[in-house]
Amino acid sequence: IEAINHGADAVYIGAPKFGARAAAVNSLEDIEALVKKFQRDPTDFEHYCAHIFRSKGFEAEVTSRSRDGGYDIALTSAVGETAIVECKCYQPAEKIGRDLVQKLVGANAVYKADHMIFITTSGFSADAISYAHQVGVKLIDGCDLLKLANRDSENNELPMDKWLLAKEDLMAYYPP
Repeated sequence: IEAINHGADAVYIGAPKFGARAAAVNSLEDIEALVKKFQRDPTDFEHYCAHIFRSKGFEAEVTSRSRDGGYDIALTSAVGETAIVECKCYQPAEKIGRDLVQKLVGANAVYKADHMIFITTSGFSADAISYAHQVGVKLIDGCDLLKLANRDSENNELPMDKWLLAKEDLMAYYPP
């Protein structure tokens, strides 16, 4: 689980400098594109997040659409550590409140994972951040999510011979 703990804990202090402001605008545009991509089916966002964790070496199981137990993904690391993850694909201006973080903590009272992670495309209210620090929930906001996703795409580039399709590959999908 330490592999994902290298990002910021979604704390916003002071005004950004000009360069950081330009990067923040670009990130906002990327986050809005991400939200738009998954707005039709939030379950697809959960699978997207699970894919990121799998690329980091975790076993990731997405829960069912209904009765998910209060979390969306169950993670297991290579050394057997467990985590539960809640995923919310929200518009950047919609902050995650303390109540949603509390639901994840409540879910873990039953699941008893070693770690709890809350991922959102938006951000977290000050109350949610404070509570998360008190109870040990790792927060991943939209900017941190983009960083994780970008590291995933940088580290997992496939050589051309791995993604090119042969005629035989395509013929399997054509009727006889």
